[in-house]
Amino acid sequence: MNTEQFIEAIRTVVEIASVEDSIKVLLDPPGRSPSPDLLAMSDWYRGLSDHDRSMLSQAMHSAVKMAIFGFFCVLDGVRAVEDNREKGKFELLFRRGQSVTRLNPPDREYLHDIYNSA
Repeated sequence: MNTEQFIEAIRTVVEIASVEDSIKVLLDPPGRSPSPDLLAMSDWYRGLSDHDRSMLSQAMHSAVKMAIFGFFCVLDGVRAVEDNREKGKFELLFRRGQSVTRLNPPDREYLHDIYNSA
């Protein structure tokens, strides 16, 4: 897996799936006795017009994209997670068998820029 394949996989299995799964849960809360909060959200969601459901879906997509972008900024080292003077660095590695690929090498385009450009 290379960096671009990783970004696309995150887009598919995190960005898109999280919104779709969240909407499915709102439409039909899972479990024998879902929490009262979830049931209240479900009732509210099912009462929305088609236009309002579409707008909520767009807002959810936007929020998920911002979260993923921010996470990639952290992995790229441009958004600090430490208050120390000397900051650590994240190295994102993909291993398959004996093959190891660094997905965020310091001499390549940032993950957050690749994600944002697609």
